[in-house]
Amino acid sequence: MYWLAIAFGGATGTLVRWWISVQLMHFNLFPLATLFVNLLGAFFIGLVYGFATNEQRGGIVYAGITTGFLGAFTTMSAFGLEMWNLILDKQWMTAFLYISLSGAMGPWFAHLGVKFGERWKAGL
Repeated sequence: MYWLAIAFGGATGTLVRWWISVQLMHFNLFPLATLFVNLLGAFFIGLVYGFATNEQRGGIVYAGITTGFLGAFTTMSAFGLEMWNLILDKQWMTAFLYISLSGAMGPWFAHLGVKFGERWKAGL
């Protein structure tokens, strides 16, 4: 049953990522959609991790959300391709800004999500 939860989560995460990309596609100077979904995904995986108990972290719902939905929602492959294209186009400042924001802000957003999840769990 884990595979079904992960597959459903993955299909849903992919569709949500696609919808966000369509909404933000008019930002041509910067790969905003990928940065946005990756930071949002980092926050939400932290939130789910911080909220879940150790027992829940091994469960089917946790796997469907983290591995399925958030795994498909975030997109390291798109990040890699966009970075490569920025480098090929010699857009050095944009490439530096993009990799800096993704690398520095991703872990920070995950940490923020963990803290929110822990506080949310403590308030229940």
